[in-house]
Amino acid sequence: MFWRIRLTARIVVLQILLIALCRQCGAQIADFKNYSVREGLLSNAVGALCQNSIGYLWIGTSDGVSVYDGLTFQNYTFANGLPSSQVNCIMEDKQQRGVMWIGTNGGGISRFEQGTFTNYRVGTTAWSDRINGIAEDDFGTLYCATDDGLYKMKDDSSTFLSREFSKGVYEKIVCKGDTLLFVSEGVFLVAYNVRSGDYHALSISKRATEEISSFAFDSRNQLWISCADGTIVRYGNNLSRHFIEHGAVFMIDDGEGGMWLGTVDGLCKFDEDGSEMSDHILLTTSNGLKGTDLTSGIVDREGDLWVGFAGNGISKLSSRNNLLFPADDFAFPINNSQVSSDNYGHMWVLVKNGVLEIWREQSGLAKSAFHFLKNDSLTDPYVSVQLMNGTKLWLVSTLGRIICLRIISKGDSESDLELTKSFKVELIHAGLGTIFLYIDQFGRGWMSVDRMGVLEIELDGDNRHTRLLGTSDGLPDNSIRSIFVDSRGNVWFGGYIAGLSEFTYSGDKFTVRKYSTKDGLPDNSIRAICEDDNGTIWVGTRYGGVALMHGDSISTLTVKDGLMSDDVWAVTFDQRIGILVGTQLGLQGRTRNDTRGNTWKEFTRNFPIHSCGVSVSRLIWAGGPADVLIMDENAEVENGVPPLVYITDLRVNGNRTPVNSSIRLPYYSNTLTFDFAGVSLRDEGKLRYKYILRGADDEWREVATKAPVTYVSMKPGNYIFEVKAVNTAGLESTGKAVISILITPPFWSTWWFVAGVALLIVSIIYILFRLRINRLLAIERVRSRIATDLHDDIGSGLTRIAILADVALKQGKTPDALQDAQTRSETSESGDFAPNSIVLRIGANARELVDAMSDVVWSIDPKNMTMGDLVNRLRSYSYEMCEGKGVALALQIDESFSSTKIDPEILRTLLLVAKEALNNSIKYSGCRSVSIGLKVVDRNIELGVSDDGSGFVPQEHSGGHGLVNMRRRAEKLGGTYRLKSSRGEGTSIMLTIPLRP
Repeated sequence: MFWRIRLTARIVVLQILLIALCRQCGAQIADFKNYSVREGLLSNAVGALCQNSIGYLWIGTSDGVSVYDGLTFQNYTFANGLPSSQVNCIMEDKQQRGVMWIGTNGGGISRFEQGTFTNYRVGTTAWSDRINGIAEDDFGTLYCATDDGLYKMKDDSSTFLSREFSKGVYEKIVCKGDTLLFVSEGVFLVAYNVRSGDYHALSISKRATEEISSFAFDSRNQLWISCADGTIVRYGNNLSRHFIEHGAVFMIDDGEGGMWLGTVDGLCKFDEDGSEMSDHILLTTSNGLKGTDLTSGIVDREGDLWVGFAGNGISKLSSRNNLLFPADDFAFPINNSQVSSDNYGHMWVLVKNGVLEIWREQSGLAKSAFHFLKNDSLTDPYVSVQLMNGTKLWLVSTLGRIICLRIISKGDSESDLELTKSFKVELIHAGLGTIFLYIDQFGRGWMSVDRMGVLEIELDGDNRHTRLLGTSDGLPDNSIRSIFVDSRGNVWFGGYIAGLSEFTYSGDKFTVRKYSTKDGLPDNSIRAICEDDNGTIWVGTRYGGVALMHGDSISTLTVKDGLMSDDVWAVTFDQRIGILVGTQLGLQGRTRNDTRGNTWKEFTRNFPIHSCGVSVSRLIWAGGPADVLIMDENAEVENGVPPLVYITDLRVNGNRTPVNSSIRLPYYSNTLTFDFAGVSLRDEGKLRYKYILRGADDEWREVATKAPVTYVSMKPGNYIFEVKAVNTAGLESTGKAVISILITPPFWSTWWFVAGVALLIVSIIYILFRLRINRLLAIERVRSRIATDLHDDIGSGLTRIAILADVALKQGKTPDALQDAQTRSETSESGDFAPNSIVLRIGANARELVDAMSDVVWSIDPKNMTMGDLVNRLRSYSYEMCEGKGVALALQIDESFSSTKIDPEILRTLLLVAKEALNNSIKYSGCRSVSIGLKVVDRNIELGVSDDGSGFVPQEHSGGHGLVNMRRRAEKLGGTYRLKSSRGEGTSIMLTIPLRP
């Protein structure tokens, strides 16, 4: 087309091709980070780099060794045990994790393990202690390339390997596989078989200028050799040769298809896949490299490229997928209008006299084309605002000239632009600049004009503005900096000094709601508005951070919530990536699932971001004052490497304890403090942590920074402490740091002690039980023996006395005399001492003793233990007494408790009380009937005896001990005794005794 001039340049977004673009169109890699003595490095003169399996970066310098853990440098010098300050090479032992071998320039080789250096002489000369390279085979044998030849070390002793090909100095050494060792010596590359001892030399050239300066194997097992004169030779399927200006001092494979060479001119990169070696990339100080005095380089486990300098410390290139386009002719980026992307994934960058198109081919190659805008296309060629609307590019000049260019994309090629609309907004005149253009989903155009308000333009109609909105219509002020139409069709206008207005449309009519700091906005100067998929409106302000508006709720995000700066320029939302916020200090974002959290990912830092967005191919773009940064988010996610994490310290009750996979502690060592650290050389100081103590915690806990975690007063038991590190991409450590802890209980809480005590208690109870059983059996045997003895011996003796007394009376007296003697004996108290009366009384007392003894024998006999036994005894006695005296007897006995066992003492008391009461009734009351009741009520035995005799007054009765004994017997057993009697109304007693088994 006549109004544009094409300018095509090749750019590379993915590694190799991205950097090619840096050379061709001026784009620079933006992610070099430099370290020197200012950051803690021991010396700026670096000679060796190595990353061990723990993730630490070991740096050999002219003054010793520095170890970088991603946060701080730990330095070791001659004072710490190094044999020489100048370090030439470093290697980790293959057999022992964390053991490092350090080759020095004159001090031999040193072994570092757990903070201690052990030094070894390699040969017998000073030249042999100048170690230029170290390698280790699979058998644990070390090989040292020295200024005095090749040596091998095994079991702390060294052996010189004869130099068969040359007397030169051995510089580089590489162990390939388990048998081959490659060593460079002058113009030769020597292959040494460690098993057979055979040599083979590969000569690049006989010319001294082609002396080998470095060599390496790439991921395809291709051998790369660099010579001092700049010759690069690649041995693979095809032998290929290339020339650069100077030879490489180091060659490293980046694991992603590139071979990097460190030269005195800068960093050079070749494509391992290329059949030709004609194209290469050279990064110099213009690309952000700190210097060109390169000495060493490595690619770490996270894909970062580290290089060392002879006098400039070290530099890190984190992401080789980011491009920075410097352009001094960028138009001033007002309100997110500097860069945009179309539906094809092409990005369009606004410059003063045109637009720059950037796209990426399917192969990963990125290209660009400049589209120049001629004066006959725009009355004023200075474009101040651009807007991408699907496949249409809208451009607005400073004086209100609007053109619409339809994009005709050719996929992998430069797009064609077709002019479809061009007109001038008549209201705009000199001195009024266009600020912002927004096209909503209804085809309406909203154009903000400085100090004038907003023009609502019918873009698909007659190109005439249909309405001019000002403060009288509800705009916050007449300098609107941002316009946005949300998912409900409401139009938001952000003012320069007076806050925010929300227009709710109903046809051509609208209602307005205003927001300012009085309503909760953090600042009245609005720069950007967008909406996330939750319906929350994000408002970027000039000085107050971001306001989140959801319904009637307004909350604020500031630097306290993780924002880089409260000075916000741009806010945008992408369905796949999430929220992007451009601030005065850089670009940051949140994932789509964390738009309401507080975890931010930093994309850039230390330069302003005025506009940002995401293309359909997930290229993130960010425009600054004079630069545009393009980042490949796909590559960042796909190549992400989880961080490493370690438990670095364990304190028990405040005392340091060796960190082992499992520990055993006594019960009183129950205050535990864990210290841990994640290792990421890419996300330095930005790792988050999750930890859990299984057995004490129910779920994982999160902390934002590395800090000791303490658990106090832990109970005895099994615990497992686990910790994970999380990087800024959200990747968690795949290998958790774990310690298994057993806190043993005190001996009195152990199962064997508890079981032993329980067994002892059971044994004691059993023994006591057996003793009680034996005692009861013994008591029964004694009672049975006593009852038998009383009955057989004493009872029979008393019976014989009574019988003899009766015989004596019968032999000496007539019946009348016997009757008279008996009468006198019964009526006499004690004064009648006649022989007959005495004999008669002896017989009576003997019979009374026989009766009393019979009761005693009955009560202690083990066979009499139940209520039934008592009832039988009582029934027999009462019938006998009443029948002899002609007294009527009524027995009221509860037979349901006849089998209930009763204490012998209770049986005896009940029997004696019943007999005493019955005897008193028959002998003294002159009763005609007697009633005896026996029953069990509420675990109490109730005995009642009543008669219909003459009765008496208990208070006036003073003779005899019967009543007193009955009361005492009841109270002795915890019972009660009640007597009721009066003259002429009979007598009754009630005895209540608790029933005991």
